[in-house]
Amino acid sequence: MVNYKNISFNIDSKYSSILSDDEIAFLKNTEFIQEINIELNLKDNIDKINFKDFDQIVLIGFGGSSLGTKSIYNALYHERNLKKIFFIDNLETETFNFVMSQVNKENTLFLFVSKSGNTFEVLSILQYMLEEGYNKNNFHFMTQDSKSKMREIADKNNISYSLLNNNLGGRFSVLSLSTFLPLDLVGCNWTEIKNSALNFYINETKNSFQISSGLINFYLNNYQNGKNISCFMPYSSRLSSFSEWIMQLFGESLGKKNVGDYPVALTPISYLGPKDQHSQLQLVLDGPKDKTLSFFNFDNNIFESKLNELSKIEQIATIGALKEVGVPYIEISSKNLDENYLGVLFIIFEITVSIIALRLGVNPFDQPAVELIKKRINK
Repeated sequence: MVNYKNISFNIDSKYSSILSDDEIAFLKNTEFIQEINIELNLKDNIDKINFKDFDQIVLIGFGGSSLGTKSIYNALYHERNLKKIFFIDNLETETFNFVMSQVNKENTLFLFVSKSGNTFEVLSILQYMLEEGYNKNNFHFMTQDSKSKMREIADKNNISYSLLNNNLGGRFSVLSLSTFLPLDLVGCNWTEIKNSALNFYINETKNSFQISSGLINFYLNNYQNGKNISCFMPYSSRLSSFSEWIMQLFGESLGKKNVGDYPVALTPISYLGPKDQHSQLQLVLDGPKDKTLSFFNFDNNIFESKLNELSKIEQIATIGALKEVGVPYIEISSKNLDENYLGVLFIIFEITVSIIALRLGVNPFDQPAVELIKKRINK
């Protein structure tokens, strides 16, 4: 058990080690680490937004363009006095119509997020809304500084936009403008999240990444021993969206061919406790021994009740069962589900996945196979 500012990392000591100097240098030069070292002032970006008097936000974005914001918002919304964000993150009529039925269109800010500016789904929804006569003054784009269809539409229709870091991939952008701007607009203290991540990184550099190494070795050693399925199981619905984010981080960063042209992957699966004890734990406990489990929980909850105490008892029982049958697990718990906990979770898993990729011989920051789909869509 290792502790850091009220956060406990329950990882077997056999996975303890430190990163090499080359790995530490690699991390220092990654774009997501450089990003959190930059002092970020959002005033200029907020001033660009034409529509200021909004009551709620609808964020249209796919994958990394929305998952970071969604993870933080859903985790904190219960305890913070935030304006409402609705997320459109799938291309289907039912989702679109449901969200629009929940908002007053005239009092809503519509944020369209696409790093490339050419995301098919985002552009399709945007074009549909323009054709349906939505007020363009309520639109704001977030995209990179390059020629794109989104930039063309912005210039043609006088729609305001903010520029994202060209070199920062979507799934590694959780601690950047694309997440912090919408959070700022609804009243979230994103600076605490960013500072928490930065302070954890600084602390890790002083200690050769001892905490991060425990996670890295846990996943990598078990992968090399045939456990290539990584199950993530928070014991709170407030962290369900975080599980979505971490699934993208693992899946898109590690699932590819390495330098020897051999396919590698740590396949991520999202569970929710205690609900999925009744649907998936039979498989984990008695099925093929190809899985690890990662638990996320916190002690304090504004809804403290007998039900929450019973949920904790269920998690303890689940961990006991895993020990009995020899399924490897880790547990990352915090006194509170707050900005400090979230900042640490995001940065430690970005670090973990990046170093695992380095050791497996793959580039964690590209997604070459996904481009095969995009090429066929844009034909």
